[in-house]
Amino acid sequence: ETADAKVLEAVGKDVANDAAAKLKEAGAEVVVL
Repeated sequence: ETADAKVLEAVGKDVANDAAAKLKEAGAEVVVL
């Protein structure tokens, strides 16, 4: 795995966590896998 792949993975997780937080604020049930 390259450093770029690790960075992209980390960014992807940040984006997913941010989206989940926004959904929770909107009152949706969020299941984090």
